Amino acid sequence: MLQGLALLPAAGLAGCYNLYSRPLESRIRSIRITGQAGRAGGGTLVLMLPGIGSLPEEFIEAGFPAALHAQAPGAEVRLLDSHFGYYEDRSILARLAVEQVEPARREGFERIWLVGISLGGLGALGLLTEAFTAGSSTATGGSTAIAGTVALAPYVGPAGLWREIEVAGGPVAWAATPASTQVEPGQPRPPLERRIWRHLATRQGGAPVHLGFGDSDRFARGHRLLQALLPADHVATRPGGHDWPVWRALWIDWLARHGKALQAPA
Repeated sequence: MLQGLALLPAAGLAGCYNLYSRPLESRIRSIRITGQAGRAGGGTLVLMLPGIGSLPEEFIEAGFPAALHAQAPGAEVRLLDSHFGYYEDRSILARLAVEQVEPARREGFERIWLVGISLGGLGALGLLTEAFTAGSSTATGGSTAIAGTVALAPYVGPAGLWREIEVAGGPVAWAATPASTQVEPGQPRPPLERRIWRHLATRQGGAPVHLGFGDSDRFARGHRLLQALLPADHVATRPGGHDWPVWRALWIDWLARHGKALQAPA
């Protein structure tokens, strides 16, 4: 299991526990909302990954696709039922690449944006990290580069990892320590959370990462550590905690400030 993810049910994330362990499907269920041909945003695919207990339909209920299409009516949106089971069996990143990103290249999409909430934020940041470190054209350029990531209240590891980063003097200093490459017991690589932190702390350029969170979110301590790695205009906060009204407000804010990035390479 990914480091710390076993603690998430106790943390009280949105949704019911019985949703966490739903059966895996041969292909992650998705809801496709096509854009309007010939309109702004054509050639853009936006993949939306929900939180640990949320269904993809909740993006629709919260108005995420509608707000996006007000800015970029030509963009295609895919809402993914990327639930906890795919993280638990460690298949999430490979599935996202094989089932969504690689086919999007063949379909002719010019750019892909990743939008992840809570656990979905971990998935979005993980996909960006994995593609970059693998040297894939999916992340580093080519006809379908990942254009950017919007992580809203992302899960970025347990509090113990945050403390470790703080004690080291912050993410950049931590990334220079052996702890940043500490292999997970029984696994060939460090846990996903550590790989993400190290990548963001050491990368030079690359697709932009945008962060949004509520100022009283239960993960805000980790978010503030992550904030130090990002340009000021790529970080937004809102009053409130870990819930949909805050995430919707942050999404509307992001579209108002950065929505034009959906219409052209970032």
